[in-house]
Amino acid sequence: MFDRRQEARVSDNLEVQITALGEDGTPFGQVVIAKNISVGGALLTGLDHKLRCGDLVRIQYRENNARFRVVWIANSARGPFTAAVHKVKDDSCPWSEALTESTAGISKF
Repeated sequence: MFDRRQEARVSDNLEVQITALGEDGTPFGQVVIAKNISVGGALLTGLDHKLRCGDLVRIQYRENNARFRVVWIANSARGPFTAAVHKVKDDSCPWSEALTESTAGISKF
């Protein structure tokens, strides 16, 4: 299958802190796992609160944070939920150091 993604992705599991409004409008903070990370996005797993497409979330990894927009939610009636997020254009990637470390040992041909 052809992969149309423009950015390299790393399958690391990073523990990140998110802050957002749940589907019902209630603010929450939670530690979740970011998988399939890239400079521009990630897949968040283990969410206790359901988000909506278009929602903004703040993600902190170590001392770095950035705003992300939810681009899709896995269909699930009950949690834990999974959401794909894409970084807001002007924010810096919070896990760029982890990406560099993960790709350092990969040789490119």
